[in-house]
Amino acid sequence: MLATMTIAVNTNQTKASASSYQIIKTKYYSHAPKFHAKNKTQNAYLWNKTHTKKLHNIKNYPNSIWTLTKSEIVRHNGKDAVYYYVTAASPNKRYHTPVNGRIWRGYLTKGYNQNYAVWNNLFVIPGNHDFVSDTDYANYIQKSPSQALTRKVLAMFPNSKVSIDLSENLVDSKYYSNAFTDTISLPSVNTYFDPTKYTNLSTNQRAAAIEQALNDAGYTQAKRDAMSNYKIGIYYCTRLVDVDEVEFGLQLAIPAN
Repeated sequence: MLATMTIAVNTNQTKASASSYQIIKTKYYSHAPKFHAKNKTQNAYLWNKTHTKKLHNIKNYPNSIWTLTKSEIVRHNGKDAVYYYVTAASPNKRYHTPVNGRIWRGYLTKGYNQNYAVWNNLFVIPGNHDFVSDTDYANYIQKSPSQALTRKVLAMFPNSKVSIDLSENLVDSKYYSNAFTDTISLPSVNTYFDPTKYTNLSTNQRAAAIEQALNDAGYTQAKRDAMSNYKIGIYYCTRLVDVDEVEFGLQLAIPAN
């Protein structure tokens, strides 16, 4: 999976038609970082390209996640500001294609919308940090309806804490391979995380199969209880997600520092 990449493009400082706003510089984002409203009750508008028309008020989309595709340095009255071109995703329809526009970046904050009780199957994309901390990722796991299996598996490791970095490392090992030691990855366990396999199994049956596979690999409950120095990377979706080379499962490791 590719890391988030940015490409800076200098424009010719073209003046926006019928507007005193000039686009000075544009930066494109190939892996579309995610943002949410800094203040859900504040009026904050998406504008058209020339900054002459308000298109949407993000206050009206309190549960949306805003996907960034490019940023622009915009000059107005001699002052520069950064605007984001964003598109909304909502819990009931992943992308609202019409709900997009340019917004001052100060109205947004990094990461997924944290009302995780209404969100399912969010992506873990290495390098994006869309889950901004271990606590943020753990909160998603605890609240999202799609994470029932994940919650059951984490209960099998009562003294180990979730790590978003290790979870991203599970998806693509080149990101944090130097941050952990004694990495444990068990294909016989991880196969039960794949939503395209064992489709006849219920969540409880998948969890039981994972626990049996752990026991068979020597990771009995007593041994799992003693793994307090290990972090857990884990990723599960109830359906196949539309990103390349995704890996589901769990990984255990000790932080290098």
